[in-house]
Amino acid sequence: MEKRMWRAVVSGIKAGHVETMRQGFVLKPQLHAFVGGRLLGYIQLRPVRRGEDARTGIVEMSGFAAAAGADEVVVAWETQDIAVACELPARHESAGLNIVRATADESTLYPFAYREQQIGLTDAGLASIAPQWTSTGAAQPATNLEPAISALLEFSFRPYENGSHDLFQQSAALLESQGHRIRLTA
Repeated sequence: MEKRMWRAVVSGIKAGHVETMRQGFVLKPQLHAFVGGRLLGYIQLRPVRRGEDARTGIVEMSGFAAAAGADEVVVAWETQDIAVACELPARHESAGLNIVRATADESTLYPFAYREQQIGLTDAGLASIAPQWTSTGAAQPATNLEPAISALLEFSFRPYENGSHDLFQQSAALLESQGHRIRLTA
């Protein structure tokens, strides 16, 4: 993926997280699939229960990339949210938006830590939050990731062995029927 596209993807993910926080939530884990530098679409985690269901739901998203034959993926999640959902200790003490850019051979983590500043309440009575970014998302090796994220990355590059020409559309439809939110761009 070219530099301009990468900047646009990161900017879009951060903007989506900011808007979601203003509504009283955090960004759900998501995966963007690319082939030859072209975005095919993205998948966002389905509603999950804490524990095994959350871990399973995250790994399920890999089917979207694998069925597409993705050669690159971008995965984003919120540090504290995934720790709670997967019943794990948080990797960091503070809140943070994590973005991993990965191919089958290499993964790079871009962590964007922030402090939460309450700016009001939503109509539903939830805290409306604005992040105060405390890190620039400097690239670092994607090591010691949450187990579900590591599995998601690993399985994203395992090709499906199926002769169907529209396997990607079929997989997207199946994942969507399970409650994952999907947007296809190709």
